Amino acid sequence: MSKPSDELRTRLLAEAEASIERMLADERMGKQMIISEIEDVIGELETVFRERVLSEVMSEQEKETISCPD
Repeated sequence: MSKPSDELRTRLLAEAEASIERMLADERMGKQMIISEIEDVIGELETVFRERVLSEVMSEQEKETISCPD
C-alpha cells in the first residue's frame, strides 16, 4: 500500500506533465516570440497549475481532518 504522500506526489507530477504538454501544444510556442509573449503563455499555464496543485493539497488535508462527533 502506498503512502498518501506518494499518491499526492503522483497526482502533482501528472499535473506538471499536463501543464508541460499544454505549453508544448500551444500554437503560440511554434513561432518566434518576444519575452512578454513567452511570459504570457507561461503565466496562463502557471495559473492553472497553481489552482490544480492548491486543490490537490487541500483535498489531501481534508482527508486528514478529524472532526469531533459531538
